[in-house]
Amino acid sequence: MPSDRTKLLAGPYRPARLRKGARAFCYYRDTDIAITSWTNGRIPWPRGRALDLITGMPSYLVDEEMVRAIRNESAVALRHWFGVSSTLIVKWRAALGVTRLNNPGTVRANEFAVAASTAQTRGKKLTRKQAEERRKRAIKLNLAQYMLPCSRPGGSRPWTAKELRGIGKASDEEVAEKIGRTENAVRSKRCKLGIPKHDAWVRPWATAEVALLGTDDDELIAERLGRSVQAVRLKRHKLGISRSRDRRRR
Repeated sequence: MPSDRTKLLAGPYRPARLRKGARAFCYYRDTDIAITSWTNGRIPWPRGRALDLITGMPSYLVDEEMVRAIRNESAVALRHWFGVSSTLIVKWRAALGVTRLNNPGTVRANEFAVAASTAQTRGKKLTRKQAEERRKRAIKLNLAQYMLPCSRPGGSRPWTAKELRGIGKASDEEVAEKIGRTENAVRSKRCKLGIPKHDAWVRPWATAEVALLGTDDDELIAERLGRSVQAVRLKRHKLGISRSRDRRRR
């Protein structure tokens, strides 16, 4: 049984049914690859080599399903289920714009780590020296700036049904401003409920936006539309629109 730290947040993930020699588009490498083999991880995954490479080590196919896993799962879960190395995970996240703060799985894993650490010290009284060290550290770092007035004695105010319905419908920052809570509080609640992060790349595509795909480089189109390069690339490939540079070559 997987532990809480390795449990998949947005699973299950199903690999594409591809045989050796089949072609598939890899979003990480932004090119078609030829499938050479499958991994032997807990979730087997196809891997291949770019068509323009004769030699070199094959790597994982980053298709839409793997993109979803990279955006939602912690590094610990990716290593456990897919057998991916930490180095490759860092490269994937850098390419897709994924950070520790916008990845629900990482946020949840950090919460588990904090809870486990807190459980070890809960109920244990600090020595006078430890209390003095923490007091000085709090003053030096101005930790009081993060303190908010409590609306009721004994804890923070409970979440209403209306507030919960708004989570995930906009960015955490926008939801926090609307309901009068901190962005961290909204993010923490969203991750606990397993609600995916609202992101600009999943907003509906307008007809005028779709018409721009393939008319220029993905980077320039993304800048004009206010979307990520990965979102433009995903949509263009899904619609079967070739890159402008490829058409210029032909």
